[in-house]
Amino acid sequence: MQLLPKTVSINAHNRQRVTHANEKVIKELAKLDIDTIFEMNSDIMKANRERRKKNIAHAQRSSNLAGSPMASLITVATVDLEIIRKNPTCFEALKKFFTDPIFLGYEQRDKKDKERESREAEDPDRVEDERRKSHVLPPMVEV
Repeated sequence: MQLLPKTVSINAHNRQRVTHANEKVIKELAKLDIDTIFEMNSDIMKANRERRKKNIAHAQRSSNLAGSPMASLITVATVDLEIIRKNPTCFEALKKFFTDPIFLGYEQRDKKDKERESREAEDPDRVEDERRKSHVLPPMVEV
């Protein structure tokens, strides 16, 4: 669905508004304080999420394919999980969606990170030697 013709700029002063076409509504919205604006934006985003969920559910019901054709599309990449684990803001915002295996995996990774950091603090030379050894290829065996 195209909202604007390709020849009309969204910044054009004479373009036909798609939303808030009523001048009274525009003036009232301009008077809102920042708290109310954030609250209304949050409500709109929640409604949009619910709409998307309903659209996905409808698409799944109308599909006669066996299995879950969308499971791989909603899998969270390991790289993204690591970013979330290391970023406290992301972690706090998303933890309500985590399952027990995710929490357990995070705890294990945190434990490994702390162990590695303590080893590095105790003997940084040994840790560097271990890193070099892990990158050395095994000797070739001639046949």
